[in-house]
Amino acid sequence: MDHKVLKAIKENNMFKQGDSIVVACSGGADSMSLLFFLWKLSEEYSLKIYACHINHLLRGEESYRDENFVRNFCEKINIPLYVYTEDVEKFAKINGKSVELYARELRYRVFNEYVQDIKQKKLDISSSIKIATAHTLTDNIETVLFRIARGTGIKGLCGIPPVRNNIFRPLILCTREDIENYCNQNDIEYVTDSTNMSDDYSRNKIRHNIVPNFKNIFANFESNVIHMIDCAKIDEEYINIQTEKYLESISSKDGRIFVKDWAEIPQSISRRIIVKILDNAKVEVSLKKINDINNLILKDSGTLEISKNKFLININIIKI
Repeated sequence: MDHKVLKAIKENNMFKQGDSIVVACSGGADSMSLLFFLWKLSEEYSLKIYACHINHLLRGEESYRDENFVRNFCEKINIPLYVYTEDVEKFAKINGKSVELYARELRYRVFNEYVQDIKQKKLDISSSIKIATAHTLTDNIETVLFRIARGTGIKGLCGIPPVRNNIFRPLILCTREDIENYCNQNDIEYVTDSTNMSDDYSRNKIRHNIVPNFKNIFANFESNVIHMIDCAKIDEEYINIQTEKYLESISSKDGRIFVKDWAEIPQSISRRIIVKILDNAKVEVSLKKINDINNLILKDSGTLEISKNKFLININIIKI
């Protein structure tokens, strides 16, 4: 596993000498191996390691068991730990979101808030504080299959990015088997989330039923998926470059887009321009919204409500 992690770090320039890193730590095998690995690496690279644990209050006493386990481990190896607790099920319902989606959004919000707190309290003089999450190759494959099942384009086939802004994923080339072997070899203890064994969630069904069947049918399944992800990334990068060129050619300095010759723009590019419009308006992207906006532009006139109290008015100019 060491070789794969170091390869991912080097190829993606994940961190540099003297950086500080907040490690997302649930207490499971993936995050414990990541925390242990970076802790071992910290002296060689002069890294300052922090840990962040979120108690979602979803599994009763088991949630507190995980929290206490992470606390004890961090105390043992002298790593500062921040614990955040929130009733995820309650607030997901209040916000009209699924528990999975709300929990994911919460995690990244808390991680970034912890980084800002470290900076504001001047607990760290490092110029760069990054966030490390324990996503693995196995997670990446499950994510791609999940997106395929729901319907996705090239961007969805790119999977989980190794680096996104200040977030990096050193285990992205490691399989779950790699992680378990690493824990066994280094006597790393970890806790197991009981919900991971259930098929109540779509991702678990993919993990328990679909991936094993693919691996039985195709001996090189995992390496083939990596190849597909790499090809998709290359194509996505090229299309994004072309999209920026088109945007520059049809945009004014004040951010308006002139859509007179919209029908002549390739759909792969015009759709991405629409996604940028929705992103800038902080509106959730959906295929229906993309198609509705495209049709509005082609009609040359009309009004479209893209979210509550947010309207798009087409008079050959779109302001984003």
